[in-house]
Amino acid sequence: MTTREQITIAAAEAGERLDRILAAHLATISRSRLKKLIETGRVSLDGETINDPSMRVKGGQSFIVDLPEPVADRPEPQAMAFSPSAGLRAESTATMIDSTTVK
Repeated sequence: MTTREQITIAAAEAGERLDRILAAHLATISRSRLKKLIETGRVSLDGETINDPSMRVKGGQSFIVDLPEPVADRPEPQAMAFSPSAGLRAESTATMIDSTTVK
């Protein structure tokens, strides 16, 4: 489920970059994350998708930002496949050299 945010640009914000203005209005989302949202087509102006994070905004413009559902900040544990017949074989990936016997 996505959340829609509507951001209206104030006259004092005119001329600023779109990603910078959105970051100022949506303080919980980083500018780099907003840049990716813009580039992937999740920001629109008057029904048209905006893909340029460096676009200069004009006072009175109203942008719609589709925010995806937040994901967990930590990865979920995953089950590991283990075959008792295969066992663990660490020795197959490493070779040990005894330097005292090499001449």
